[in-house]
Amino acid sequence: MDAAGKSARLELLRYAVAQFAALAPGAYLYLDMGNSAWLTPAEAATRLVDAGVAGARGFALNVSNYRTDAESNPYGVAVANALRQRGLEKAFVVDTSRNGNGPNGTQWCDPAGRKLGVAPRVNPACSAPEMVLWIKSPGESNGCAAPAGTFSPDLAYKMIYGY
Repeated sequence: MDAAGKSARLELLRYAVAQFAALAPGAYLYLDMGNSAWLTPAEAATRLVDAGVAGARGFALNVSNYRTDAESNPYGVAVANALRQRGLEKAFVVDTSRNGNGPNGTQWCDPAGRKLGVAPRVNPACSAPEMVLWIKSPGESNGCAAPAGTFSPDLAYKMIYGY
């Protein structure tokens, strides 16, 4: 994106956060921050601040990705610590729907051999992550095994058994 496009996107994110805060103050809102292989924790914190994370409950990691809990959880703690250095106490959640076998190199489009991660749960108070969730439905295609966003029974079966 060019500078104007980036600015407009950030404006829209800040607006969305403000709307949730005003119209659904009890909603748990987390801004998607990518995954542990994308940005340094300091850069992730900068982008979250720019996007208005101050008005959200926190941030989400690994959405629709395959990074393991062993990578995602410490990365989330590091991003939360970088936000704390800026005066923000923010929780984070991790999408574990497809991370049971971790990534398959740099392959992102329905890679073979992936597996379900741990079941969704709310962790004890003051834990990191706050919750593990299945944000991306297991069996939902990235666009290679089936059209993007559609459920594939074959892909779901393979995710269950790690094929």
